[in-house]
Amino acid sequence: MTTKAASASADNRIRTRIKGTGEIRAREQLNSEIAMETSHEVTMTVGYMADVSNGSIKSFIKLMFRWKGSLWKKVWRELLLWLMVYGAINITYRFILNGEEQVIFEDICALVFKHHELIPMTFMLGFYVTKIISRWSECFVNLAFCDTFGLMIANHIDGTDFKARRIRRTIVRYVCICQLLVYRDISMTHRKVNFGAFIGFWNKNEMDAFESVNTSNRKYWVPIKWAMTAAMEARKEGLIKNDFAVQDIFKHILIFRQKLFRLAMYDWAPIPLLYSQVVALAVRIYFILNLLGRQMLVTDRYVSLRGPLMTYVPIFSIFEFIFYVGWLKVAEALLNPFGNDDDNFEVNWIVDRNLKETFYLASLDIVDVGIGSEPTMLKDIFWEELVPEHMYSAETANAPINPQVGSAVSYVPATDHIEMIQRIAGEGTQTGEIPVFVKRDSFGSSDSLLSNVRKMIRRRGSRITMSNPNTPTPEDAKKLERGLFLA
Repeated sequence: MTTKAASASADNRIRTRIKGTGEIRAREQLNSEIAMETSHEVTMTVGYMADVSNGSIKSFIKLMFRWKGSLWKKVWRELLLWLMVYGAINITYRFILNGEEQVIFEDICALVFKHHELIPMTFMLGFYVTKIISRWSECFVNLAFCDTFGLMIANHIDGTDFKARRIRRTIVRYVCICQLLVYRDISMTHRKVNFGAFIGFWNKNEMDAFESVNTSNRKYWVPIKWAMTAAMEARKEGLIKNDFAVQDIFKHILIFRQKLFRLAMYDWAPIPLLYSQVVALAVRIYFILNLLGRQMLVTDRYVSLRGPLMTYVPIFSIFEFIFYVGWLKVAEALLNPFGNDDDNFEVNWIVDRNLKETFYLASLDIVDVGIGSEPTMLKDIFWEELVPEHMYSAETANAPINPQVGSAVSYVPATDHIEMIQRIAGEGTQTGEIPVFVKRDSFGSSDSLLSNVRKMIRRRGSRITMSNPNTPTPEDAKKLERGLFLA
């Protein structure tokens, strides 16, 4: 079924649902907004991981010829325009300008060539793209799927009767409505395409209750409050076993809400417009200057601009344009991950998965269909084995593996002749008191050990005497030494 037919079918279903409710305003808005997007299909998030399942050159050559979401799709229009202007300037210089005008033009080209690299392109683009990708990653982490929340609801509110089923479905539905409200405000694609799902998913009473909340701010919190109230009602009716389960439900509801709140904050406070303007303007001005600075001149006054070969096509300038402008396009495509670019998030699919498919997909499937379908617990196939051996296919059974072990595990030190002593004072340490392992060919004699200890005590005694005249003398240290070993 085409997108247009699917949208028309959805339109008919929603019209049936809202028929007789008196919601004329909602009906008119539904018609106007669905009509804006039924003419084309919106698909995003280009997947190519299967094409690079191995690191062969063939895989990456094949990847270079992909079109959707590719570098070529992003830069070809600007590159074509740049080449057309470059060629027009070159033709004007060679065939239209007279001798004196050509001299002036060559001086201008030489001046631009000398100073155009003062724009710090690499630094500006590198920092900007890094910041954009960081924000994109944060948005991806906070997309908010209902799987964990739905599993928790299904286990805390058990039962197949009408009351338990109604509570489970209502709580998850309210939480998904909060997600729908947020996505409609931050994603233009979702706002245009899925308006019908928004109208048809809650009933007249819920719509009236939502609109009756009088506040000048966004009302994302209202469905969350409804979900928490429904959980409290389930506890009062005995559908939730204890207060700890209620606390766990509240915790997961607030975690889900916090993720949506972060998305709303990222949309509300983007990267400063000034920075985006500086980077975009710097890249464009750089290549506008290159229209003059990279011209191949016919004069002998500027040999560096002419080069050893007369090339009419600026090959290296084209490569530079593709790389720099493509680098900028990465940031521009990811600046708003909820937009209409090829690599933006599949917001419509996420909402469909969590909410629109209602009883058969995602969270509502977890909280409703999965109840009572658990299998009987039996012995597993490795029941008699203390250390089970995993099963592999015939093709992979003999494949080499690389288990996780420490990089120093393979080194086994020799332990036949190892003696533990203290480091002698002054030899490679500041205090001489750090215990170390010293490897010897044979066990050291007791005389050498006692000699080392005597030296250490003498040096300590001399340091104490120098620092404090009231401390014991070297003779006292010798007495201490004799007393130590006699003991």
